[in-house]
Order: sequence, then structure tokens, then C-alpha cells
Amino acid sequence: MRNPRSRHGPEYDEYMQSPEWKRIKKHRVEESNGICDDCKWPFDKGEIPHGHHSSYENFTREGFDDVKIIHDECHTIRHYGKVAGDD
Repeated sequence: MRNPRSRHGPEYDEYMQSPEWKRIKKHRVEESNGICDDCKWPFDKGEIPHGHHSSYENFTREGFDDVKIIHDECHTIRHYGKVAGDD
């Protein structure tokens, strides 16, 4: 199912559901030790860390260093410069 918040095409959404992406994200989540790569604050219990591409240069063949594990709010700030609802 297409993510309605995605600014990317259906190929992106399909890849984000792939076993390869899930493997990369899982590895990075484990490697992060529960700490956001951006703000350095721990994730709350039950919070789902967001996998963020540092760039799309290696999209679909990214290495572990191409992916940051960050809070959803940190991801919003990276894309929009503010947290959603902070107008």
C-alpha cells in the first residue's frame, strides 16, 4: 500500500517494504543502541525508529553508512525544517 505521506514514487514505497531494506534498517537500529543519530536522545519504549537515507545516491544498494536511525520528529525536521504542527 502506498504511503500517503511519501513524496516518492511507487518504486520507492515498494523497496521500503523489501527484505533488503528491512535487513539494513534492522542492522542500523541494533547498531544505534536505542539512540537517535541526530539528536542523540534515546528512543521511547515502543517508539519505532525511522530509517533515513543520508542521500539517495546509493538507493536500493545502500550500505549501512547510508542510513541514519532517527526519531520521527527528527526526520520531519530534516525534510521540512520544523516539527509538524509547530506553526
